[in-house]
Amino acid sequence: MKFVQWTLAVIGSIALLAVAAGFFLPSAFSVERSIEINATPRKVYDLIVEPKRWKDWSVWTRRDPDMQITYSGPPSTWARGGRG
Repeated sequence: MKFVQWTLAVIGSIALLAVAAGFFLPSAFSVERSIEINATPRKVYDLIVEPKRWKDWSVWTRRDPDMQITYSGPPSTWARGGRG
């Protein structure tokens, strides 16, 4: 019975330390990534706005070239200069 009490006390202490440590961590953080693209904004926009064009630049397509992607619905009107 003492073993169970000690085990629960240790687990409770670890949990309490984890919660207490959380109060000392920063409440917010940010991650930023940037890259310089040598292309016009319109060319970049056209590649991003239409999901069917994502395979031209997506890292996931390069990692798995046999990946099957299915699209449904009408094509984006933003790529043709429309507004939705």
